[in-house]
Amino acid sequence: MAGYYQLTNRKNNVKMKSEEKRKMIPLVIALSLTGIVFVFYLIQMNNLVAKGYELNDCRSLINGLEETRHDLHLKVAELNSPQYLVSLAEKYGLVAVDSVTHLKAKKEFVSVR
Repeated sequence: MAGYYQLTNRKNNVKMKSEEKRKMIPLVIALSLTGIVFVFYLIQMNNLVAKGYELNDCRSLINGLEETRHDLHLKVAELNSPQYLVSLAEKYGLVAVDSVTHLKAKKEFVSVR
């Protein structure tokens, strides 16, 4: 009887191990899915951080371009100022005129002799 008891006890141990394995399957699946979700989350966070750096670079570029635009507007205003135009006229030897005569042509072309 002792031999029979040992034989059935071994079968029960093996059977219990199979049952334990079957009970572990949902746990393994749950842990695997959790791991996959975690890896997906890490990938998404990495992409989000990379986009954040790109956004900061774009903002820096925009700020630099706005400063350049402002400087160019000031330069255009300076070049169009009457004082600058008078200084250019004096530099190239242009003189102011007292009176201006406008010609009215009856045809499209005017010839001067």
